Amino acid sequence: AATATTGSTFLTAGGLLLAYSIGLGVPFLAAAIAINQMKGLMKRLQKRMRLISTLSGAFLILVGVLLLNGELERLAQTGGSFADFTYNLQECTVGLFSGAVPISDWGTCMNLGPNYKYRLEQGSLTPTPATPEVTPTPVASSNTSPVGALEVGTPAPNFSTQSPEGAPITLESYRGKVLLVNFWATWCGPCRSEMPVFQQLGAKYAPDGFEILALNFGESAETIQRFLTDQQLDLKVGMDVSGKINLAYKVLGYPTTYVIGRDGKIIARFTGPVEAATLEAAVQKWLKGL
Repeated sequence: AATATTGSTFLTAGGLLLAYSIGLGVPFLAAAIAINQMKGLMKRLQKRMRLISTLSGAFLILVGVLLLNGELERLAQTGGSFADFTYNLQECTVGLFSGAVPISDWGTCMNLGPNYKYRLEQGSLTPTPATPEVTPTPVASSNTSPVGALEVGTPAPNFSTQSPEGAPITLESYRGKVLLVNFWATWCGPCRSEMPVFQQLGAKYAPDGFEILALNFGESAETIQRFLTDQQLDLKVGMDVSGKINLAYKVLGYPTTYVIGRDGKIIARFTGPVEAATLEAAVQKWLKGL
């Protein structure tokens, strides 16, 4: 019995030692094989280094030409239509399966965006239907408050800038009014979807002291003006080409919206697109000082 027990113990120990050896050796073996293959790949690349250098140089020259003649901006602007398409597709499909968008309204939702009901009720202008084209992937954050964002109740950082037409714009000039400052870019799909709603609310509540300023990040006056014309928008737009205002307001994603009260203090902040009806209800409260 003792011999059997001893043999069993040795067998178990041997099995454990073998498993340990395999576990220790296999990663090193795999690494050695990978390194050997990488050496072969590098040798093949070295043989074609002149071709790679030529193609890389040609690509850089192409980018330079596009940058100089403005085609790079045009491509970014054109690509915004695809940003609209992908954003509308996502939101309208989710709405369809959740029951918020009837199947009969799905096409309208795709053309006008997820706020289509509100826009139809308000008689908004119909934008150019979204069609898929090649575009950079837009960055838009969720409705959660970003870490480090300016807190509600704190004074809004002062700034001065200009419109695409060259007219001066200062935050101080809006003192005594409720000002919605929207940080956006033409390539941001959710940003583009909000613009018609901002235009409607700005026109509707302007007599009550409500103003909207859309601060564009990093794009030229020509790009912004072309976008406004194509989308049939008439909004007060400011330019933040250097990004200094974005830094002052700690903008981490687009769209980001701050609402500044009559006393110059921040009364609300939104990160991500805002539902139209929710925003209008909030505007009514802000104007009443609630």
